[in-house]
Amino acid sequence: MKFLSNLPEGVREKYSSRNYDIVIGIPSYNNAETIRYVSEVAARGVKEYFPEAKAIILNSDGGSQDGTRDAFYSADTPGIDKLSFEYKGIPGKGSALRAIFEFISLVDGKYGVLLDSDLRSVKPSWIKNLVDPLLNGYSYVTPLYLRHKFDGTITNNIAFPMTTSLYGYKLRQPIGGDFAFSGQLARHWVEREDFDENTAKFGIDIWMTTTAINEYGKIAQASLGVKIHDEKDPGSSLGPMFFQVVGTLMNLMGTYKSKWSKVSSISEVPIFGEAPKEEPVPIKVNLQTLKEKFASGLESRRELYEKLLGRDLVDSLSPEKGIDLDNWIEILAIFSAEYQLRDKDGRKELLDALVPLYFGRTRRALMELDPLNLDEAEARIESWAERFLERKEVFTSSWRSRGLL
Repeated sequence: MKFLSNLPEGVREKYSSRNYDIVIGIPSYNNAETIRYVSEVAARGVKEYFPEAKAIILNSDGGSQDGTRDAFYSADTPGIDKLSFEYKGIPGKGSALRAIFEFISLVDGKYGVLLDSDLRSVKPSWIKNLVDPLLNGYSYVTPLYLRHKFDGTITNNIAFPMTTSLYGYKLRQPIGGDFAFSGQLARHWVEREDFDENTAKFGIDIWMTTTAINEYGKIAQASLGVKIHDEKDPGSSLGPMFFQVVGTLMNLMGTYKSKWSKVSSISEVPIFGEAPKEEPVPIKVNLQTLKEKFASGLESRRELYEKLLGRDLVDSLSPEKGIDLDNWIEILAIFSAEYQLRDKDGRKELLDALVPLYFGRTRRALMELDPLNLDEAEARIESWAERFLERKEVFTSSWRSRGLL
Protein backbone atom coordinates (compact mmCIF):
# COMPACT_ATOMS: atom_id res chain seq x y z
CA MET A 1 0.00 0.00 0.00
CA LYS A 2 1.53 3.27 -1.11
CA PHE A 3 1.03 6.00 1.50
CA LEU A 4 0.80 9.70 0.81
CA SER A 5 3.06 12.07 2.69
CA ASN A 6 2.46 12.50 6.42
CA LEU A 7 4.47 15.72 6.49
CA PRO A 8 2.57 19.04 6.21
CA GLU A 9 3.35 20.91 3.00
CA GLY A 10 4.29 24.12 4.78
CA VAL A 11 7.09 22.28 6.56
CA ARG A 12 8.53 21.15 3.25
CA GLU A 13 8.57 24.66 1.90
CA LYS A 14 10.23 26.15 4.98
CA TYR A 15 12.84 23.48 5.71
CA SER A 16 13.79 22.02 2.31
CA SER A 17 16.98 24.11 2.17
CA ARG A 18 18.12 23.34 5.75
CA ASN A 19 20.38 20.60 7.07
CA TYR A 20 20.70 19.00 10.51
CA ASP A 21 23.07 16.54 12.10
CA ILE A 22 20.66 15.28 14.76
CA VAL A 23 16.86 15.26 14.57
CA ILE A 24 15.10 14.34 17.82
CA GLY A 25 11.52 13.32 17.12
CA ILE A 26 8.81 13.31 19.79
CA PRO A 27 5.40 11.96 18.72
CA SER A 28 2.54 13.21 20.89
CA TYR A 29 -1.15 13.20 21.57
CA ASN A 30 -2.41 15.09 24.63
CA ASN A 31 0.93 15.04 26.47
CA ALA A 32 1.02 18.64 27.74
CA GLU A 33 2.08 17.54 31.23
CA THR A 34 5.32 15.88 30.14
CA ILE A 35 6.45 17.05 26.69
CA ARG A 36 8.17 20.20 27.90
CA TYR A 37 10.32 18.18 30.31
CA VAL A 38 11.21 15.60 27.62
CA SER A 39 12.18 18.38 25.20
CA GLU A 40 14.34 20.24 27.70
CA VAL A 41 16.19 17.11 28.78
CA ALA A 42 16.77 16.14 25.15
CA ALA A 43 18.21 19.59 24.44
CA ARG A 44 20.52 19.31 27.46
CA GLY A 45 21.70 15.94 26.20
CA VAL A 46 22.63 17.36 22.81
CA LYS A 47 24.43 20.40 24.28
CA GLU A 48 26.30 18.32 26.86
CA TYR A 49 27.44 15.44 24.67
CA PHE A 50 27.29 16.75 21.09
CA PRO A 51 27.87 20.50 21.41
CA GLU A 52 29.08 20.91 17.81
CA ALA A 53 26.05 19.20 16.28
CA LYS A 54 23.37 21.17 14.51
CA ALA A 55 20.17 19.80 16.01
CA ILE A 56 16.41 20.23 15.98
CA ILE A 57 13.72 18.83 18.26
CA LEU A 58 10.65 17.87 16.27
CA ASN A 59 7.16 17.40 17.72
CA SER A 60 4.88 15.38 15.46
CA ASP A 61 1.44 15.79 17.03
CA GLY A 62 -1.83 13.98 16.47
CA GLY A 63 -4.18 16.94 17.04
CA SER A 64 -3.84 17.32 20.81
CA GLN A 65 -6.57 19.28 22.59
CA ASP A 66 -4.72 19.92 25.88
CA GLY A 67 -2.11 22.42 24.75
CA THR A 68 0.63 19.92 24.02
CA ARG A 69 2.11 21.96 21.19
CA ASP A 70 2.13 25.15 23.28
CA ALA A 71 3.86 23.25 26.09
CA PHE A 72 6.43 21.99 23.59
CA TYR A 73 7.18 25.50 22.33
CA SER A 74 7.51 26.76 25.91
CA ALA A 75 10.46 24.40 26.49
CA ASP A 76 13.80 26.06 27.12
CA THR A 77 16.16 24.60 24.48
CA PRO A 78 18.94 27.19 23.97
CA GLY A 79 20.84 26.69 20.72
CA ILE A 80 18.50 23.90 19.59
CA ASP A 81 15.83 24.55 16.96
CA LYS A 82 12.25 23.47 17.67
CA LEU A 83 9.36 22.65 15.36
CA SER A 84 5.88 21.33 16.11
CA PHE A 85 3.30 20.34 13.52
CA GLU A 86 0.21 18.16 13.14
CA TYR A 87 1.07 15.21 10.93
CA LYS A 88 -1.27 14.15 8.12
CA GLY A 89 -2.84 10.75 7.51
CA ILE A 90 -4.21 7.94 9.66
CA PRO A 91 -4.20 8.95 13.33
CA GLY A 92 -1.55 6.93 15.14
CA LYS A 93 2.00 6.74 16.38
CA GLY A 94 3.25 5.27 13.13
CA SER A 95 1.96 8.18 11.09
CA ALA A 96 3.60 10.58 13.55
CA LEU A 97 6.93 8.78 13.17
CA ARG A 98 6.70 8.52 9.40
CA ALA A 99 6.37 12.31 9.25
CA ILE A 100 9.58 12.48 11.31
CA PHE A 101 11.31 10.10 8.88
CA GLU A 102 10.19 12.32 6.00
CA PHE A 103 11.55 15.39 7.76
CA ILE A 104 14.91 13.70 8.28
CA SER A 105 15.01 12.87 4.58
CA LEU A 106 14.02 16.45 3.71
CA VAL A 107 16.86 18.04 5.73
CA ASP A 108 19.39 15.31 4.90
CA GLY A 109 19.63 14.46 8.60
CA LYS A 110 22.54 12.29 9.66
CA TYR A 111 20.97 10.79 12.77
CA GLY A 112 17.47 10.41 14.15
CA VAL A 113 16.41 9.89 17.76
CA LEU A 114 12.90 9.06 18.95
CA LEU A 115 11.65 9.74 22.47
CA ASP A 116 8.22 8.98 23.91
CA SER A 117 6.35 12.13 24.92
CA ASP A 118 5.09 10.75 28.26
CA LEU A 119 8.53 10.01 29.71
CA ARG A 120 9.20 10.94 33.32
CA SER A 121 12.61 9.31 33.61
CA VAL A 122 14.49 10.56 30.54
CA LYS A 123 18.02 11.83 31.22
CA PRO A 124 20.56 13.75 29.09
CA SER A 125 22.69 10.58 29.00
CA TRP A 126 19.93 8.88 27.00
CA ILE A 127 20.87 11.05 24.03
CA LYS A 128 24.51 10.05 24.34
CA ASN A 129 23.79 6.34 24.65
CA LEU A 130 21.38 6.40 21.71
CA VAL A 131 23.58 8.43 19.36
CA ASP A 132 27.01 6.96 20.20
CA PRO A 133 26.33 3.66 18.37
CA LEU A 134 25.44 5.60 15.21
CA LEU A 135 28.77 7.41 15.40
CA ASN A 136 30.40 3.98 15.60
CA GLY A 137 28.83 2.69 12.39
CA TYR A 138 25.61 1.11 13.63
CA SER A 139 22.39 1.82 11.73
CA TYR A 140 19.74 1.16 14.36
CA VAL A 141 19.66 1.37 18.16
CA THR A 142 17.02 -0.16 20.41
CA PRO A 143 16.56 0.75 24.09
CA LEU A 144 17.59 -1.43 26.99
CA TYR A 145 15.60 -0.62 30.11
CA LEU A 146 15.53 -1.81 33.70
CA ARG A 147 11.94 -2.99 33.93
CA HIS A 148 9.90 -4.59 36.66
CA LYS A 149 9.43 -8.32 36.15
CA PHE A 150 5.68 -7.82 35.59
CA ASP A 151 6.17 -4.99 33.09
CA GLY A 152 6.08 -5.38 29.30
CA THR A 153 4.09 -8.59 28.94
CA ILE A 154 3.64 -8.25 25.16
CA THR A 155 7.40 -7.76 24.88
CA ASN A 156 8.31 -10.62 27.21
CA ASN A 157 5.92 -13.20 25.80
CA ILE A 158 5.78 -12.30 22.10
CA ALA A 159 7.93 -9.49 20.71
CA PHE A 160 11.22 -10.37 22.44
CA PRO A 161 11.29 -14.18 22.10
CA MET A 162 9.88 -14.18 18.57
CA THR A 163 12.10 -11.41 17.19
CA THR A 164 15.18 -12.88 18.86
CA SER A 165 14.61 -16.47 17.76
CA LEU A 166 13.32 -15.66 14.28
CA TYR A 167 15.99 -13.21 13.18
CA GLY A 168 18.90 -14.17 15.42
CA TYR A 169 19.53 -10.90 17.26
CA LYS A 170 19.10 -10.76 21.02
CA LEU A 171 17.15 -7.50 21.22
CA ARG A 172 15.56 -7.23 24.64
CA GLN A 173 13.23 -4.31 23.86
CA PRO A 174 12.27 -4.47 20.16
CA ILE A 175 9.16 -2.32 20.79
CA GLY A 176 10.57 -0.08 23.52
CA GLY A 177 9.56 3.32 22.10
CA ASP A 178 12.89 5.18 22.35
CA PHE A 179 15.17 4.52 19.38
CA ALA A 180 17.95 5.95 17.25
CA PHE A 181 18.78 5.33 13.60
CA SER A 182 20.82 6.58 10.67
CA GLY A 183 19.45 9.07 8.18
CA GLN A 184 19.90 6.40 5.52
CA LEU A 185 17.57 4.06 7.41
CA ALA A 186 14.98 6.84 7.80
CA ARG A 187 15.01 7.34 4.03
CA HIS A 188 14.61 3.61 3.52
CA TRP A 189 11.52 3.59 5.73
CA VAL A 190 9.95 6.47 3.79
CA GLU A 191 10.40 4.59 0.52
CA ARG A 192 8.95 1.26 1.69
CA GLU A 193 5.51 0.34 0.37
CA ASP A 194 4.50 -2.05 3.17
CA PHE A 195 3.57 0.75 5.59
CA ASP A 196 -0.03 -0.33 6.31
CA GLU A 197 -2.78 0.62 8.78
CA ASN A 198 -1.26 -1.38 11.64
CA THR A 199 2.13 0.18 10.99
CA ALA A 200 0.52 3.63 11.01
CA LYS A 201 -0.52 2.95 14.61
CA PHE A 202 1.24 0.89 17.31
CA GLY A 203 2.75 -1.59 14.85
CA ILE A 204 5.44 0.95 13.98
CA ASP A 205 8.05 -0.10 16.58
CA ILE A 206 8.16 -3.79 15.58
CA TRP A 207 8.09 -2.74 11.91
CA MET A 208 11.12 -0.48 12.42
CA THR A 209 13.03 -3.15 14.33
CA THR A 210 12.25 -6.02 11.96
CA THR A 211 13.01 -4.09 8.79
CA ALA A 212 16.21 -2.66 10.29
CA ILE A 213 17.45 -6.15 11.20
CA ASN A 214 16.70 -7.62 7.80
CA GLU A 215 17.70 -4.71 5.58
CA TYR A 216 20.74 -3.34 7.45
CA GLY A 217 21.77 -5.68 10.25
CA LYS A 218 24.04 -3.22 12.10
CA ILE A 219 22.09 -3.17 15.36
CA ALA A 220 23.06 -1.96 18.85
CA GLN A 221 21.33 -1.38 22.19
CA ALA A 222 21.44 1.70 24.42
CA SER A 223 21.38 1.26 28.18
CA LEU A 224 18.77 3.73 29.43
CA GLY A 225 17.99 2.50 32.93
CA VAL A 226 14.52 2.74 34.37
CA LYS A 227 11.72 3.92 32.11
CA ILE A 228 8.88 5.63 33.94
CA HIS A 229 5.79 6.37 31.91
CA ASP A 230 2.16 5.27 31.73
CA GLU A 231 1.86 1.52 32.29
CA LYS A 232 -1.27 -0.58 32.71
CA ASP A 233 -2.34 -3.97 34.01
CA PRO A 234 -2.25 -6.35 31.00
CA GLY A 235 -5.44 -8.06 32.09
CA SER A 236 -7.54 -4.93 32.38
CA SER A 237 -6.40 -2.74 29.49
CA LEU A 238 -4.96 -4.64 26.54
CA GLY A 239 -6.18 -2.08 24.01
CA PRO A 240 -5.40 -1.96 20.28
CA MET A 241 -1.64 -2.19 20.78
CA PHE A 242 -1.74 -5.99 20.97
CA PHE A 243 -3.49 -6.36 17.63
CA GLN A 244 -1.31 -3.84 15.83
CA VAL A 245 1.99 -5.15 17.19
CA VAL A 246 1.21 -8.84 16.70
CA GLY A 247 -0.43 -8.24 13.32
CA THR A 248 2.62 -6.35 12.06
CA LEU A 249 5.02 -8.96 13.45
CA MET A 250 3.17 -11.78 11.71
CA ASN A 251 2.80 -9.84 8.48
CA LEU A 252 6.56 -9.25 8.37
CA MET A 253 7.17 -12.94 8.99
CA GLY A 254 5.67 -13.42 5.54
CA THR A 255 7.92 -10.75 4.06
CA TYR A 256 11.10 -12.21 5.55
CA LYS A 257 10.27 -15.93 5.61
CA SER A 258 13.24 -16.83 3.41
CA LYS A 259 15.53 -15.24 6.02
CA TRP A 260 14.09 -16.29 9.40
CA SER A 261 13.56 -19.90 8.30
CA LYS A 262 17.34 -20.24 7.89
CA VAL A 263 18.37 -18.65 11.22
CA SER A 264 19.64 -21.25 13.70
CA SER A 265 21.51 -19.21 16.32
CA ILE A 266 21.20 -16.04 18.38
CA SER A 267 23.87 -13.32 18.34
CA GLU A 268 24.51 -11.00 21.24
CA VAL A 269 23.88 -7.33 20.41
CA PRO A 270 26.38 -4.75 21.76
CA ILE A 271 25.23 -2.42 24.52
CA PHE A 272 26.32 1.20 24.74
CA GLY A 273 26.33 2.89 28.14
CA GLU A 274 26.60 1.43 31.60
CA ALA A 275 23.54 0.12 33.37
CA PRO A 276 22.64 2.61 36.13
CA LYS A 277 21.99 1.34 39.63
CA GLU A 278 18.27 1.95 39.86
CA GLU A 279 15.20 0.02 40.92
CA PRO A 280 12.26 -0.27 38.52
CA VAL A 281 8.84 0.91 39.59
CA PRO A 282 6.70 -2.02 40.84
CA ILE A 283 3.82 -3.11 38.64
CA LYS A 284 0.64 -4.60 40.05
CA VAL A 285 -1.27 -7.22 38.08
CA ASN A 286 -4.47 -9.11 38.73
CA LEU A 287 -3.88 -12.81 38.12
CA GLN A 288 -7.53 -13.60 38.79
CA THR A 289 -8.63 -11.34 35.92
CA LEU A 290 -6.22 -13.09 33.58
CA LYS A 291 -7.56 -16.47 34.69
CA GLU A 292 -11.18 -15.45 34.16
CA LYS A 293 -10.58 -13.96 30.72
CA PHE A 294 -8.60 -17.00 29.62
CA ALA A 295 -11.30 -19.38 30.89
CA SER A 296 -14.08 -17.41 29.22
CA GLY A 297 -12.30 -17.32 25.87
CA LEU A 298 -11.37 -20.98 26.08
CA GLU A 299 -15.02 -21.89 26.55
CA SER A 300 -16.50 -19.56 23.93
CA ARG A 301 -13.92 -20.31 21.21
CA ARG A 302 -13.27 -23.99 21.88
CA GLU A 303 -14.51 -25.11 18.46
CA LEU A 304 -12.18 -22.68 16.67
CA TYR A 305 -9.26 -23.61 18.91
CA GLU A 306 -9.74 -27.32 18.31
CA LYS A 307 -9.85 -26.72 14.56
CA LEU A 308 -6.64 -24.70 14.62
CA LEU A 309 -4.64 -26.36 17.38
CA GLY A 310 -6.06 -29.85 17.70
CA ARG A 311 -8.19 -31.28 20.49
CA ASP A 312 -5.27 -32.73 22.46
CA LEU A 313 -3.55 -29.36 22.84
CA VAL A 314 -6.78 -27.59 23.71
CA ASP A 315 -7.70 -30.24 26.29
CA SER A 316 -4.31 -29.73 27.95
CA LEU A 317 -4.92 -26.00 28.55
CA SER A 318 -5.77 -25.08 32.13
CA PRO A 319 -7.12 -21.68 33.25
CA GLU A 320 -5.72 -22.38 36.71
CA LYS A 321 -2.18 -23.07 35.52
CA GLY A 322 -2.14 -20.87 32.42
CA ILE A 323 -0.28 -21.82 29.24
CA ASP A 324 3.20 -23.29 29.55
CA LEU A 325 6.02 -22.17 27.27
CA ASP A 326 6.08 -25.15 24.88
CA ASN A 327 2.34 -24.95 24.24
CA TRP A 328 2.66 -21.20 23.76
CA ILE A 329 5.36 -21.69 21.14
CA GLU A 330 3.16 -24.16 19.27
CA ILE A 331 0.20 -21.78 19.44
CA LEU A 332 2.19 -18.86 18.01
CA ALA A 333 3.68 -21.06 15.30
CA ILE A 334 0.25 -22.18 14.12
CA PHE A 335 -1.34 -18.74 14.40
CA SER A 336 1.52 -17.05 12.53
CA ALA A 337 1.17 -19.53 9.65
CA GLU A 338 -2.62 -19.26 9.54
CA TYR A 339 -2.30 -15.47 9.51
CA GLN A 340 -0.58 -15.61 6.11
CA LEU A 341 -3.53 -17.45 4.55
CA ARG A 342 -6.31 -15.11 5.65
CA ASP A 343 -7.84 -11.92 4.32
CA LYS A 344 -8.24 -8.80 6.44
CA ASP A 345 -11.39 -10.01 8.23
CA GLY A 346 -9.94 -13.46 8.75
CA ARG A 347 -6.80 -12.00 10.27
CA LYS A 348 -8.87 -9.94 12.68
CA GLU A 349 -10.77 -13.06 13.73
CA LEU A 350 -7.49 -14.87 14.28
CA LEU A 351 -5.97 -12.13 16.44
CA ASP A 352 -9.22 -11.85 18.42
CA ALA A 353 -8.93 -15.57 19.13
CA LEU A 354 -5.30 -15.20 20.21
CA VAL A 355 -6.14 -12.69 22.96
CA PRO A 356 -7.59 -15.15 25.54
CA LEU A 357 -4.62 -17.46 24.91
CA TYR A 358 -2.28 -14.52 25.48
CA PHE A 359 -4.01 -13.94 28.83
CA GLY A 360 -3.42 -17.60 29.66
CA ARG A 361 0.26 -17.37 28.75
CA THR A 362 0.66 -14.09 30.65
CA ARG A 363 -0.87 -15.66 33.76
CA ARG A 364 1.57 -18.59 33.62
CA ALA A 365 4.53 -16.29 32.95
CA LEU A 366 3.75 -13.98 35.85
CA MET A 367 3.26 -16.92 38.19
CA GLU A 368 6.73 -18.17 37.22
CA LEU A 369 8.33 -14.75 37.71
CA ASP A 370 6.58 -13.87 40.97
CA PRO A 371 9.01 -15.57 43.41
CA LEU A 372 12.14 -14.41 41.54
CA ASN A 373 14.27 -11.34 42.14
CA LEU A 374 15.01 -8.90 39.30
CA ASP A 375 18.11 -10.68 38.00
CA GLU A 376 16.54 -14.12 38.27
CA ALA A 377 13.41 -12.92 36.48
CA GLU A 378 15.46 -11.41 33.66
CA ALA A 379 17.39 -14.66 33.25
CA ARG A 380 14.12 -16.59 33.08
CA ILE A 381 12.67 -14.28 30.42
CA GLU A 382 15.85 -14.58 28.34
CA SER A 383 15.64 -18.37 28.62
CA TRP A 384 12.22 -18.22 26.98
CA ALA A 385 13.79 -16.79 23.81
CA GLU A 386 16.37 -19.58 23.85
CA ARG A 387 13.58 -22.14 24.10
CA PHE A 388 11.82 -20.52 21.12
CA LEU A 389 15.01 -21.08 19.12
CA GLU A 390 15.35 -24.69 20.31
CA ARG A 391 11.81 -25.35 19.10
CA LYS A 392 11.99 -23.31 15.91
CA GLU A 393 11.16 -26.38 13.89
CA VAL A 394 7.61 -25.99 15.21
CA PHE A 395 7.41 -22.73 13.24
CA THR A 396 9.02 -24.03 10.07
CA SER A 397 6.93 -27.21 10.05
CA SER A 398 3.70 -25.23 10.61
CA TRP A 399 4.60 -22.99 7.68
CA ARG A 400 5.74 -25.87 5.43
CA SER A 401 2.58 -27.88 6.08
CA ARG A 402 0.60 -24.95 4.68
CA GLY A 403 2.83 -24.49 1.65
CA LEU A 404 4.33 -21.26 2.96
CA LEU A 405 7.99 -22.33 2.92
